[in-house]
Amino acid sequence: MKPYRQRPWVAVGVVLAAASVAANSAVPHAGSVSPASHRPVTITFWSSVPGIQVSIRDFEKIYPWIHIDYVNPGAAETSKLLTAVTTQKGVPDVAQVKYDNVPWLVQTGDLLNLGPYGAGKLRYHFYPWAWQQMAMAHGIYGIPQSEQPLVLLYNQQIFNRYDLGVPRTWRQFRADAAILRQKAPRLYFNIDMSPAATRELAALAWANGGQLATLTRGTWSYPIASPAWVQVLNYWNTLAKKGLISDTLINNLQRDQLFASDKVATEIGSLHRLTTLANIAPNASGQWRVTPLPTFSGKPATSDFGGSADVVTKLSKHPKADLRFIAWLSTSPEAMTLDWIQGRVYPADAAGATLPTMSTPWKYFGNERVGLVFQKAARVVNSPFLWPPIVDYWSQTWSMLLKKAITDHLPWASTLPNLRSSMLKYTQTGGWNPS
Repeated sequence: MKPYRQRPWVAVGVVLAAASVAANSAVPHAGSVSPASHRPVTITFWSSVPGIQVSIRDFEKIYPWIHIDYVNPGAAETSKLLTAVTTQKGVPDVAQVKYDNVPWLVQTGDLLNLGPYGAGKLRYHFYPWAWQQMAMAHGIYGIPQSEQPLVLLYNQQIFNRYDLGVPRTWRQFRADAAILRQKAPRLYFNIDMSPAATRELAALAWANGGQLATLTRGTWSYPIASPAWVQVLNYWNTLAKKGLISDTLINNLQRDQLFASDKVATEIGSLHRLTTLANIAPNASGQWRVTPLPTFSGKPATSDFGGSADVVTKLSKHPKADLRFIAWLSTSPEAMTLDWIQGRVYPADAAGATLPTMSTPWKYFGNERVGLVFQKAARVVNSPFLWPPIVDYWSQTWSMLLKKAITDHLPWASTLPNLRSSMLKYTQTGGWNPS
């Protein structure tokens, strides 16, 4: 998959200025306007990206009339954002949120539609699947900042010791799991698929061409009983029944201990998981590698697992400055380079993959050029895909249904019709009534 068009680096101020003229709300290029002609603006910005303060300082040097009041909201940032908006206390102007929470925030009516301010011109920077996370309900409700394409991590030391081949297909993945089970039954081939792994399973269904939610003329639907979903669930269900993977709910401490003691051979994850693995298993430095996600057909495909965007709240009084800031964060070479160096944030801007820093070796992964692996993965993320506006309800409900299916020895795919019915009922008469 390619972005809508390839383009050279363009100063984002120029892009926004051209867009804003059409919207009758000009956002001039910084180089063409004296800072003295601007009234000072302070933007309150919530983000938990490590080291993003460095990018903020650079932005303020370029746009000295805009001051960024940075706040790290910590865990549960989306819930905190909703609480702030509901109470109208401490509401940020701009907040970084995960893609799966954007539809939820759109349906509460708390995000500003950035379309009238020229945000649409920025779509050419991003792959269609990433832009779709922002463009819904006849509006543009944020700018993609980071991507987290799903990949496969594997412990090369374990693979070499037991003569395992790096899997390119799920069929080979299952064969490797069977070999390891026979040769080293005390090791785990994979521990990803517990009843709580709803987002992981959804991401695998997405990679397989499945959709979770669609929005047509203001109406949400949930096509989760499709063959793509059934194939994924039947596959992992079979591996669990044969004892080739663990489907037991493992707490984070136990999980970390297994990785730290070299008891796990593979991990399905995104860039965030790479940084976590390096922290929890420092003694395994040099053992792990990163490779594309296996597929059923062998044709490259994947999904996103944890990407995020910057959104503007409706209570903000300076949307043009907000858009200037988040556009710079997401599309300027300076910000993308700093985010990768400071916080291992892979850019959503498709051209960000060509930055020199993205090809630097990563010592923990045997000096592998990890950024290039993610560059290839970002190109083959399946599209279209939307998260539901009732994402927490979906996740909690499905987790309970999966747990019961495992306890009752029922097929995992048998949960899909009940899940879909529950989601439709909740959408229509429960947690949200669509307008």
